[in-house]
Amino acid sequence: LENKVYSTLGYLIFLATHNECSILSWKSAKIQNVAQSAMEAESCALVEGIKESVYMRELMSDVLVGRADDKRIPIAVYCDSLGLVTQIHSDLQPADLQIRMRIAFLREK
Repeated sequence: LENKVYSTLGYLIFLATHNECSILSWKSAKIQNVAQSAMEAESCALVEGIKESVYMRELMSDVLVGRADDKRIPIAVYCDSLGLVTQIHSDLQPADLQIRMRIAFLREK
């Protein structure tokens, strides 16, 4: 019997107006691959959350505004991993290729 430890990713996506906040989407799931570090697991969760946020922004832009080329709805991202946030804003590249690819994606978004 293999005793693998899988990390769980999770995120909430809110739609916030001036005085109200509603949950649009959420996810809690085991990561398909075994994460080698906490930063790898956090980066995977953050990438998945941002992908879903971008999708929801496009959907909301189409539904609420009527045209996707109008002004984009802003996205605010909150992450509780200080190490990952520091790495995203750093010029140094992490040694792990998977983390490096995820951080490159996060820097673009």
